Amino acid sequence: GKDNADYLMEVMGMWQSHYSRAAYIDLNLGDGEPVAEEAEAIAQRRNWRFERLEGDLGLIRRLIDGEWDDDFLVLKPGQQIERAYDDQVVVAGGM
Repeated sequence: GKDNADYLMEVMGMWQSHYSRAAYIDLNLGDGEPVAEEAEAIAQRRNWRFERLEGDLGLIRRLIDGEWDDDFLVLKPGQQIERAYDDQVVVAGGM
């Protein structure tokens, strides 16, 4: 009933309490101005900061093109992802 609906609305909106800003990442893919304006309007309604950030598709392009340098973790058959307790975060292991 109504109590369940109220609870669901509260739970579904809880994520918002963990944020204080909204950002539009401009990837230079067509006219993003309407999306940027909507993001800014949402930020204003929620009393969040709004930022426009310059994006870069380089990592995605390298992923698709198979140019896997040290920015990527490439596993060989039988390897697993393991935690690294340093600046690498994760490493290939299990062989």
